[in-house]
Amino acid sequence: MRFERKVLVQGLGELKGQGYGYLVKITAVDYGKGLTALYFIRDLAGNRDETVEVEIGYDDAWVPTVMDVYPAADWYEREMMEMFGIGVHGRVASRLLLEKWDGVDPPLRKSFQWNAEYRTADNKDVAAARKANTVGAPSERQAGRNAPLPAASAPGATARGPRAAGKKGAARGADDKSGGGDKR
Repeated sequence: MRFERKVLVQGLGELKGQGYGYLVKITAVDYGKGLTALYFIRDLAGNRDETVEVEIGYDDAWVPTVMDVYPAADWYEREMMEMFGIGVHGRVASRLLLEKWDGVDPPLRKSFQWNAEYRTADNKDVAAARKANTVGAPSERQAGRNAPLPAASAPGATARGPRAAGKKGAARGADDKSGGGDKR
């Protein structure tokens, strides 16, 4: 089903009144000739799905917000703004969701150059920084997940942690009489 963007909110409101009360997803597609915003909605009681398409030109890439009809549209609209460069008119919060992107082309458009030099909002040259390994390094929290486990130090502790010893499902040794271990 196709809607013009000027009747998108009204059309989705009418579909919601017909039972399509669940917003599954909002995304977009760049077909190379223009953008298309896609709204996937579902009628849970009637077990029906509908896809609403809105064609958008590159030079005038925007749609109205549908948050008044489907409040769950918030993050989907923010993702569409950031990844496809489609403006969403009528939004209160316009901060980015995923990236601090300030490039010429949004990452999911056909015109995006993957290996091109580009700069972030704080004017850092991302391509050069990645080569120098200063951008994209894991955070301390992520680095902590890959740290080696501490050695067993408390009585009954194992390399799996202090709780693993004596617990159901813990590793059992050959001398364990509970049936686990190597029986050669």
